[in-house]
Amino acid sequence: MIAPYRQRTQFTDQPIGEAVGSDGARVAVQTGGLKFRTPSVNIVDAGTGAVAQSFGSTGVAAPTYSADGSALYA
Repeated sequence: MIAPYRQRTQFTDQPIGEAVGSDGARVAVQTGGLKFRTPSVNIVDAGTGAVAQSFGSTGVAAPTYSADGSALYA
């Protein structure tokens, strides 16, 4: 669970999908969409709000973590 009002992370595109890792330390946020730039997935550190990694291109879907948190599907 992520407590509200801790850190805010701003993206250049609209967030349209997200998934929280099973340990709560990472949040995968999908941004973009048809009316926006190329879709991408941003891995955010839930403690600091910093974007740790960003990737994507056409065909990126809403992110989902595996049950044990070892894999991210997007």
